[in-house]
Amino acid sequence: LTQLKQNLVRNFADDTKITAGDLSWSKEGLQELIESTESKSSKWDVSLNCDCVYEPLYGEESWKALADTMSELARLNPACIHITSVERRNADAVEGFLARVESSPYISKIEKALVDEEDKHHKIEVYIAYGTAGTK
Repeated sequence: LTQLKQNLVRNFADDTKITAGDLSWSKEGLQELIESTESKSSKWDVSLNCDCVYEPLYGEESWKALADTMSELARLNPACIHITSVERRNADAVEGFLARVESSPYISKIEKALVDEEDKHHKIEVYIAYGTAGTK
């Protein structure tokens, strides 16, 4: 997070609307993040998570909490897009995570945006979930 914040300052010093912060995956965690922002805005345009879905390491409750938080972000801003990058592994539970995200009434669709299989030991997939106002 420190490096991300430094990169934002370097690249977007004149744009105070672009921020980064950590988020505990829950409605309460989201509310805390909203309270901590200068604008107190509850509308994010983009949510980004990378390598956060791997059930053997993080557990089932973790990916469920992430999916529910993405749903809440989409409820607060129907135009928000959610970008999820995963490394595919045995028993990763990515399908369960995607199904839970897609079942949200605030998510209109999920599309697989990228599959990188160049390294046979590391298959990377990127998904984009669209809020109800953010579809193409």
